[in-house]
Amino acid sequence: MRVARLPDNEVKRLEALRSYTVLDGPKEAAIDALVRVAARVCDVPIAVVTLIDSARQCFLSIIGLDVEETPREVAFCTHAILQPSDILEVADTLLDERFSENPLVTGEPRIRFYAGAPLVDAEGYALGTLCVIDRQPRQLTSAQREVLRELSGAVMKLIEARRTETVHRETERQNALLRIAEEMADLGHFRIDVGGDNPAQPSHALWSQLVLRVLGWHHRTPLRIADFLSVLHPSDRPRVADAFQAALQRGVAFDVEARVLCAERELRYVHLKARCELEAEVGSRGACGAGPATATVIKHPHDNRVRAVFGMLQDITERTLLRERALHRSRLLATGTLAAGVGHEINNPLTYVVGNINLARERVQRASLPAHSVQDILTMLQDASEGASRIRDIVRGLKTFARNEEALCPTDVHSALNTALAMAMHELRHRATVHNHWDRVPPVLANEARLSQIFVNLLVNAAQSFSGSDLTVNEVRIRVHVDPAQSDRVLIEIGDNGPGIPAELQPRIFEPFFTTKPLGEGTGLGLSISHSLVTSLHGDISYTSEPGRGTTFRVSLPIAEQPAAVSDAPPRHTPVPPAPRANVLVIDDEPAIARSLQLVLGEQHSVTVFTDPRAAIALLEQEPERFDVIFCDLMMPFMTGMELYRHCVARWPALDERFVFMTGAAVDRVVESFLRSVPHPTLEKPFSFEPLSKLVEQRLRAARRGARA
Repeated sequence: MRVARLPDNEVKRLEALRSYTVLDGPKEAAIDALVRVAARVCDVPIAVVTLIDSARQCFLSIIGLDVEETPREVAFCTHAILQPSDILEVADTLLDERFSENPLVTGEPRIRFYAGAPLVDAEGYALGTLCVIDRQPRQLTSAQREVLRELSGAVMKLIEARRTETVHRETERQNALLRIAEEMADLGHFRIDVGGDNPAQPSHALWSQLVLRVLGWHHRTPLRIADFLSVLHPSDRPRVADAFQAALQRGVAFDVEARVLCAERELRYVHLKARCELEAEVGSRGACGAGPATATVIKHPHDNRVRAVFGMLQDITERTLLRERALHRSRLLATGTLAAGVGHEINNPLTYVVGNINLARERVQRASLPAHSVQDILTMLQDASEGASRIRDIVRGLKTFARNEEALCPTDVHSALNTALAMAMHELRHRATVHNHWDRVPPVLANEARLSQIFVNLLVNAAQSFSGSDLTVNEVRIRVHVDPAQSDRVLIEIGDNGPGIPAELQPRIFEPFFTTKPLGEGTGLGLSISHSLVTSLHGDISYTSEPGRGTTFRVSLPIAEQPAAVSDAPPRHTPVPPAPRANVLVIDDEPAIARSLQLVLGEQHSVTVFTDPRAAIALLEQEPERFDVIFCDLMMPFMTGMELYRHCVARWPALDERFVFMTGAAVDRVVESFLRSVPHPTLEKPFSFEPLSKLVEQRLRAARRGARA
């Protein structure tokens, strides 16, 4: 027996065979019918459609035998496929040296006659045969040979049709999966064909439905590149146009983000990606693009001219919204952190500035000066005092944003509004006059940082509603009162008499990136963020707007639960005797603050000051009972006020009730935790010096009551 050699194109032939996916596949009735016709026409008991694999001969259809496959080395058809254009006919196998000792001849099925017409596909590869077999020697007529050849061609067409149908079904399945994936990822695709010799004039552009939906382009297809560019934000349009031009003319990959202006001023964010690939490389990874194959530029294989651009567009609006909100929050926290970092350095000098202004005012009033001179000096001191107060309010307002993540607690609405007004005044001052109508209201359950941010957004929104700056006409009104419809809630109303919001746009004002401001002004996030923050405080936000008359936003917040009063009876009036002269110890590393306290308190009390806490400890070691009141700064070098307090209380417990703490640290978790644990009076710098004497009297009486007890 002679084993057939391998065809010269064996590797490619096997690739072609496997591309039809018919090996070990289901039987097909149409092919079985053709096999029966071949057996009948050639008057033989056995007819087979064979496929020659790398190590076996598979039977796609068989009549007259009950086998599925044979080893390749014994297959007659391995000889037949060596001559794809001819039928291999063996009249008597015993007389042919190639087959006379073949086990299929010497044993079952005892083949004596074989004729095989190769199955040749459109690319010229012989995949197998349609063969007829007999157990007796014989010879086909020319008519039988011609029919066998035609039947072989028909079988091959059925195999090709099966592959086409399989590919079509797989393509449909892949397209369905692609559509589902695109919908889930907000990802669409596009194709731009370039016709003629001018890449700047694409002949055809195809955009998927999801791309059209993202662009708000429901009624116009096909969409040209110029149409696509026309819906982009003007600031982004040149950059994206350059990217498309570079891709179409030079095959340059691009990866860009852009803003899309959809209908009714809706702003969407999209991400487009492209990579380059030669026409011969379509379907594979090209050398010009890195990363995932999200877009392809097809070039002509000879002149490298771009013929088409394939790309993908993703709606990243939600992702951008999260990123912008996180960035907005981080900016606020950074602002608060900056205030915390510099607050101590600002508050310390501000304390003695405020103190010295007040002290100077008192001295001037007691001085023997002409009345007009006294009034002029007092006016200047009053202006300086108001300026210092504004600085104090700004620092205190900034530092609230460093506490943005704190839990909800009873919060003073007036304090949050004052902070917001200080922050928004740069927008309000030259645009409108602010009118406040604030009732006394109980604290609300909120977070001061979040509440201040809400009010800042609403105040800035009101200020920016005015196109002019006529302060006699433009008004921003702030009203605070208990909600008459819900007595357990406080209502804050911030309104303006600006142009109002058009009725058709009102339902969308809380949507992210939606804005009624001119293009390029604002992010469209202010009202959206305010809505989210109010919701996080278990509150409600609503609005009324009338074109030409203005807009009013209403924030409703739950009142914080207050502890029950012990008694409603009015306190009994007890005459308070004048406090005796006290010995006061002041410990502060800022010399000017220490001197100011000494000047203010020194007229009524004996005051000793130290700027080094270690020196104060040394004095207390000698005279622990000397001082009635101890003013102690909390943040000092060498030893903090917290360490000094713990040392003194541990060594001299009677000193506990004599401490008054001072702090200029805007935000310090350690200080805040300490102050919560020690319920002593605390002066937050910059503080007013007027109540200091009264505070000394209170601490002195408390200390002496503790001593008697």
